[in-house]
Amino acid sequence: MLDAFESLCTATSAEWERRGDGALMRYAKAPVPAFNGVIVRGEGFAEELESLVRPHDGVTAVDAPATVEEARRLGLIETVEMPGMVATREEFAPAHVDGEVADDDVATALDLLTASFGSPREWFDELYTPVVLERAGANAYVLRVGGRPVATAVSVRTTDALGIFNVGTPAAERGRGYGGAITSHAVERGFAEGAAFAYLQSSELGYSVYERLGFEHVCTYTLSFAPPH
Repeated sequence: MLDAFESLCTATSAEWERRGDGALMRYAKAPVPAFNGVIVRGEGFAEELESLVRPHDGVTAVDAPATVEEARRLGLIETVEMPGMVATREEFAPAHVDGEVADDDVATALDLLTASFGSPREWFDELYTPVVLERAGANAYVLRVGGRPVATAVSVRTTDALGIFNVGTPAAERGRGYGGAITSHAVERGFAEGAAFAYLQSSELGYSVYERLGFEHVCTYTLSFAPPH
């Protein structure tokens, strides 16, 4: 995931500093803990966390209980756990895509993202442009059924890995398999272009969907942040 985030950050106005198995990320356009703070796999930052974390930052730690505990000591007492899931070419079980998928309609992809997650459009409008997506090695997909846009996803290819992000289906379109279908399309295309495996972070809502596609739970991301005042 770090490689994909680096590609996205360096293609936009975000600040990015890679440090071994971790990184510092600042994306002022999206002022939320998930996009500002520390990302680390393992316990490499646990001892210096206090010097790295700024007010309103988050800490995303991968299988790092000591780091999560140190974040809690620093006042980041709220946590959200997200399963990290991986599918290889051999394990992947593609879903039937009932509709048409486009990768050249970034404005609609952004509309679907904001409708699905309730996030302000300006948080992501910089990313959702053809020039930035190309620079980051990314694709933004839109699934249409009966001409109606119903789901979106973004893929980021780095060497042999394919990251899947921002899978979104507006509330009125959920429960019809559209999220699985758009994810399946993005993964199939990534494998066709040479990726050896695909990975993603799952919500509780999407976990069973991704399992059916052949994704396995391999790690846990824990986002720690301070409660809002």
